[in-house]
Parts: sequence; structure tokens; C-alpha cells
Amino acid sequence: WFKSAQCQKQRPDLQAGAMAAGDVQMICKALLDPELFVFADAASSDTRTMLAAAMPHACGDHSYQKEIQGLARNTLQSAQAAAKSEGVNFGEEALKAEALIQEAKEHAEAAAKTTQMASADAAAKAAALEEQKAKVLVAVTDDEQAAMSLQVATENHNSAAEQKASADAAIALVKSFEAGELLEDPTEVLEMLKTARAEKALLDAVVALLKLQPSERGEFDSIVLAELNEVLGTFAGSLQHTLDEAGLELKDLTSEALGCGALKEVEQEREETASKTLLAAEETVEARRAEEEAAKVAVTDREAGRSKHLMEQVLAQDRSARAEAAAAAVERLQNPPAPEAMEVDDTKKVVSEETGRSDVFMGMVGA
Repeated sequence: WFKSAQCQKQRPDLQAGAMAAGDVQMICKALLDPELFVFADAASSDTRTMLAAAMPHACGDHSYQKEIQGLARNTLQSAQAAAKSEGVNFGEEALKAEALIQEAKEHAEAAAKTTQMASADAAAKAAALEEQKAKVLVAVTDDEQAAMSLQVATENHNSAAEQKASADAAIALVKSFEAGELLEDPTEVLEMLKTARAEKALLDAVVALLKLQPSERGEFDSIVLAELNEVLGTFAGSLQHTLDEAGLELKDLTSEALGCGALKEVEQEREETASKTLLAAEETVEARRAEEEAAKVAVTDREAGRSKHLMEQVLAQDRSARAEAAAAAVERLQNPPAPEAMEVDDTKKVVSEETGRSDVFMGMVGA
């Protein structure tokens, strides 16, 4: 250990020269590093190149050497200050980004809830539309059935009216015959008797009666004529009753058909309104989804911005550290440590190394 320490003590100048050469190399590397000088008012590339070229010759106390050292130190310290300031600024921007990210997340959550509400509303309107379609189907069916019933009722009414008119015509013919006018064609009267389901005996008697002049008619013929009038009158009365009932039914079914038609139109209009409402609700859902996606993108963008600020902060801190180390190297060139201090430091280093070796050796022996 003593011998090693003596060897170190015999070479302080060599050690100082090695340290100075290392510092100069660090300083030159920092001066030529363009990353350290991207701030406003930074020394130009030509100026820094000139300083780097002069640094190997600036290790001394000459005024020229001191001036070079001072210029290099000021240049590096300005780079350090700029990088440090940038690091602080990027850190502040990262903190601001945290608040913006939280705000964006809250907005995204609110947008998601709004989308859910819009989707639920659209689902409800879709269900309402399906329900309304079912009502339209029922209304259309009712309208068709009412129209069919009305058609049947109209046909029945027309048929009853025609039968009543035929009966009235037959009665009028009989009245004319009773007044003394012979019928050219008694078929209509006979057919009406058949329709009235008169007895065959009456039909046969009427056929004979309708051929007789008033002067040729006897008491029996008068009885047959009275029976004929009674049968036709009774039948005409029943036809009138049927016609009245058919008229009432036609009136009711006409009102019902009109009501069913109106209800169908109302239900169809409601279906159209429900369809338009659903379309608007679906468009709202799409708009809310777009807003939700935009909010999510905003969160991602702001998180990316924060990451960028943090990365830039780390890079700025690294530039500051490199510039600070290079400035410290210039400081050592301007104020080199005393040889005694170097010897003490080296002696401590040698003792530490020898002690370490002894501990390793003793450990090996003990093993």
C-alpha cells in the first residue's frame, strides 16, 4: 500500500494533465452538441466550433486562455440555464395537462352517459313504433271488415228496396185490374204471389181471375181478389219492415265504416309520427356517439400531450445536466485542485483499493 501511494505521489502532474484532458474533451463535446443550443440567443455553431478548437490550448493562466475559459463557461452556463428553464416549463405544462386530462375524462364520462340515455330513448321510441304498427294493423283490419259489412248491408238494402218496389208495382197492377183494366201480362203479379209463398189454390184462382172482365166476375172472384190484395199487402208490409231494418243497419254500418276509416287514418298518422320521432332519436344517438368518440380522442390527445411534456422535461433535464457538468469542467480548468488535495484523494483511493484486496484475500484464505 505504501509503495502504491508513493507511486501515485510521484505523478501528480501526470494526473492533473489527465484530468484536464478529460475535462477539455467533455467541454468540447458539449460545445459541439447542437442539442444543447436550440434556445433563443444561443451561441452560433461557428462560435462554439471556434471555442472547441481553442479549448485544448486554453489550459493555463494566460489572459487569452482565461478569456477562452470564461467564454466557454458562459456559453455552457447559458445552455444549462436555458435547459433548466425548459425543464421547469415542460414540468408545469405536464401539471396543467393533468387537469386538462381530468376535465377531458369527466367530459367523456358525461358524453357516455348521454349516449346511454339517447340509446335508451331510441329503444323506447322503437318499441312505441312497433306498438303503433300493431294498432295500425288492427285499425286496417277493422276498416276492411267494416267496409265488407257495409257492402253486404248495402246489397241487402238494395235487394229489399227492389223487392219492395216489385211488391208495390204488383199491388198497383192489382188495383188497376180491380178498377176494370185487364192486365196485358199478369206474370209480375203471379211471380210476386210465388215470392210471397201464396197457396197453390190461390195462385190457380188468381190466374183465372186476372182473365175476367169486371162484368164477368162473380162473388167467388171478389173473394179471390180480396185474398190477393191481403196477401200482397201483407207481403209488402213485411218487405217494408225488412227495408226499414236494412236501412237502419246500413246507417249504422255506414257510421261504423266512417269511424273505422277515420281511426285508421289517425293510427297511420300516429305511426308516421312515431317513425319520424324514432328517426330523430336515432340521429341523436349517432350525434351523441360522435361526441363520445370525440371526447375519448380528446382524452387520448391530452394524455399524449402530457407524455410529450414529460419526455421533453426529461430531455431538458438531461441537457441541463450535461451542460452543468461541462461548465463544472471549465471551472476545474479555471481553478485546478491543489496537488496536495489530489495526493490525499489518491491516497484514500489506494488505501480503499488495498483494503478491498486484503478483505478478498482473507476471505479466500478463510474459505
